Amino acid sequence: MKKKKCEETIRGVVTRVFFNRDGFFSGVVRIPSGATVRVCGSMTAKEDEAVVVRGSFEQNKYGRQFRVASFEYDMAFDADGIVNYLMRNPAMKGIGPRRAREIADFCGDDFDAIVTDDPKRLLAIRGVTPDIVEQLHAEWVKHKSINKTITFLAGFGITHKQINALIDKYGNFALRIMKDNPYQIIEDIPGYGFKKADIIALKMGVPKNDPNRIQAGLHYLLQKSVQDGDTWYESEDLVAKANKLLIMDGLDSMDIIRNQLDAMLKENRLVEYQFDNRTLVSIPSIFHQEAFIGDTFRRICEKQ
Repeated sequence: MKKKKCEETIRGVVTRVFFNRDGFFSGVVRIPSGATVRVCGSMTAKEDEAVVVRGSFEQNKYGRQFRVASFEYDMAFDADGIVNYLMRNPAMKGIGPRRAREIADFCGDDFDAIVTDDPKRLLAIRGVTPDIVEQLHAEWVKHKSINKTITFLAGFGITHKQINALIDKYGNFALRIMKDNPYQIIEDIPGYGFKKADIIALKMGVPKNDPNRIQAGLHYLLQKSVQDGDTWYESEDLVAKANKLLIMDGLDSMDIIRNQLDAMLKENRLVEYQFDNRTLVSIPSIFHQEAFIGDTFRRICEKQ
């Protein structure tokens, strides 16, 4: 029986990046002792970012490396880390080296608790104004929220660039939106269609019969139909095709899909109409374009 590798935890700062794309990272982390460790695996990070990585050491063609199974951004700064954070952050106006050191010494190990929950205590430091306290509190809370978002989403194969696009669009609500409906990235992030979003959603634990998943699948099939040259789907064919796409677990999957199709029709997210004794379904924008072209063509013919 193969011996299970013992998982270890390493805390440090990224000093070099060899590769950082599509959720895979390769680079060097400097640990508190000053030694450096070459790491690779499931994470995303930039130089000078503090991280906590979990995994195990392995020997490969590059030598001894730490294979990362999971990671998070390290918010537990020591005094020097706090000083560097305050000095390097462009949003921290009015905090130079001396004041940054005074804040770090004043807070000690309680920096996070003080700045997050009781920032007015910092007014006891000479030269620290209410404006400085307000901006430090706002920036720190925002920083924690974004790092939490990046850490969570990176574990599901979303790239750093795409995560930043989500954060740019939704700000601190990015994590909540992705947890509520990961299929939202189909509309908001370039390069993500239903199949890529579905892989991420299922990894996140979204049930196969989730309404957002079914509705995203139905919309995907109709969009694909348009790309293939058709502007509609027969209703029952659409349900059957969606059943194959979604591979749902249950004998009532067709009924569940029909219910979600009805919901989309009631919300006018899809259009249903009768033609040649058939019930057809289309995307509203495509249906209205077709209707406009048809009406225009009829008017032209009537004038001739």
